[in-house]
Order: sequence, then structure tokens, then C-alpha cells
Amino acid sequence: MSTKGILILVVVALVGAVVWYGSQQSPVPPPTPEVNQEGEEAKTPVAAKPATPETITLSGTYVCLPFLPDVPPTADCAFGIKTDDGEYYAVNFGAGAGSMADFRDGERITARGMLILRDNLRPNSWTKFEMKGLFTVLEKQ
Repeated sequence: MSTKGILILVVVALVGAVVWYGSQQSPVPPPTPEVNQEGEEAKTPVAAKPATPETITLSGTYVCLPFLPDVPPTADCAFGIKTDDGEYYAVNFGAGAGSMADFRDGERITARGMLILRDNLRPNSWTKFEMKGLFTVLEKQ
């Protein structure tokens, strides 16, 4: 197996561990509503971010994630999806999705899966890449 193949396997294993670890975390409790000076609840409650994965469908181009502007680029390639609105999502391959071999760099894809937002990843090993969250592919469509 080539060095690139081994690197890809290591990245896939790491992503799987991050998804598993994130699923073991307790959900974040909803925020306490703001109260005004009269002791009444404020009219605009603060919305909580979901701490648990949500099922979504993503469409876009299968690409290597770009590095954040303040991170020096390396030869690393973390695969992801760039949606039509320019958002990036890291990709993990779930058991029902087949394998990475089903996806080609630059290919337009649509897939259903679970999304964990970047802020909810623990530990977050994705800090050097531009991405909105980790998308675990359950089914390529």
C-alpha cells in the first residue's frame, strides 16, 4: 500500500474516532432565557446550537478542504464537500456509504448523512481546515 493510501486510512480512522467520541458527549443544556429589569423574560430568546448530530442531505463538489488563512499549507488532504453556496464540510465515510473509492476528487455528489457542527467536535482535530462541520456519509445518492 502506498504512503498516500496509508495516510488516507489514518485520516479515516481519526475521523471515525472523533465522530464516536463526539457521540459519547452529553448534550449541551438549553441556555437560560434573558430577563429584563422588571424580571420578565426577554422577547428574543437565545437559540442553542444542537450538540447532537443531525441528519441532512448535502450536495456539492468532492474536494480537499482548504487550509485556514493563518495556517501554512502542507501536503495534507482532508476530503470534504464544497456546497454551491461555498461552505465546506469535512467528510467521514459511514458503514452504509460504501467506501472512499465511491468518490472522486472534483466529482459532483449528493449524499445523506449525519452532521456535527465544528464547535461541537471534541477533540477538534480539524482546526487547520476551513469547514463548517463533520459530515458522516450514510448513503450516496
